[in-house]
Amino acid sequence: MTSDRVENVWIRLKDRAIYTRADFLLRIEKLAKELNITQEAAAYIAAKEEGIDISEFLAPAKKGRILDVGPVKVSRAGGEEVQYCLFSLVNEEERLLGCAFGDRVDEIKDLEDRAVEITRYTMARSTRYRMLRATERSEIRILDESAVPPVWELKTAKAISLRDMSRSSLTWIAEAVVLNEDVTEYNSCPTCGRGVELKDEGWVCRDHGLVHAQVRKVHHLHVGDSSGIYPSVYFGELPGEGLFKARVVVKGYFRGGELQISKFYKVQKAV
Repeated sequence: MTSDRVENVWIRLKDRAIYTRADFLLRIEKLAKELNITQEAAAYIAAKEEGIDISEFLAPAKKGRILDVGPVKVSRAGGEEVQYCLFSLVNEEERLLGCAFGDRVDEIKDLEDRAVEITRYTMARSTRYRMLRATERSEIRILDESAVPPVWELKTAKAISLRDMSRSSLTWIAEAVVLNEDVTEYNSCPTCGRGVELKDEGWVCRDHGLVHAQVRKVHHLHVGDSSGIYPSVYFGELPGEGLFKARVVVKGYFRGGELQISKFYKVQKAV
């Protein structure tokens, strides 16, 4: 009996091969004995001999949603400058840490929350996680929104509680009730959103120099669930006025004991 993976190789191969299925099985049996490898590995060799790209077998397409995308950084390893960024891919079965390189960075940074399929990737192991590496040869395809459930419904993206979320450095989806809210304003850089400093020549951004400052709002909230009460912060306009007692579904991460909210998905106002 042949395995499903060997059969899948034959399905791809049969329209291109000049031999029959029986000949294919004899071929992989011979390769397996000669090279001391499994029949599955032998099937991949036989397929590659016929010009089949076997990357789809070695690294099956990964479907999911891009939960978050980190800042773009530059690696100078080997004397070359290559841009890269980290991201998280979530689906109904797993959560994967990813790293996009080169041109893939420009694609991935605009795909937060979108349903995608990534092929021709490689898997590596970092210190703590398995990492999906999207390189120049990788392909990132945008899927129809119906292909993957909304990100806030994916268990692999949802925090068990605010307490568990506070103990992680990762981005999660969380549900909580707003207990209190306050708002302040600050002058910011229109390009990066960071605070600017007033000098003799005008408002100066640390990264972008002299700018025309924009006033931004900072919302300081206290949110709670069954695990406790936590301070949180959100930059920008809130989804509606008066979130007191509202049940919210948000995306964010903890830094210094404070929940940094990056997005609101649902707001259920108190009756």
